[in-house]
Amino acid sequence: MMSSVTQKVLTSHLRESEQEGVIKRGTYPRVPPIVEYSTTECGKKLQTAGCFPFCPKAANRHQKEGMNFDT
Repeated sequence: MMSSVTQKVLTSHLRESEQEGVIKRGTYPRVPPIVEYSTTECGKKLQTAGCFPFCPKAANRHQKEGMNFDT
């Protein structure tokens, strides 16, 4: 179950994950606009514990926050 999150926080996390290469954003020019997010190959590798070396930007961010994902 997801906790309550503001639109601003969700958007920020999605943009950050996209910049890190964890997710891919797809848009469709319709009214209203449709936006889809999918997991990249990097993101799929992250689904398995200890795979942060495959996505260096995400690993660096998490290590700065004091998390260690080395295997």
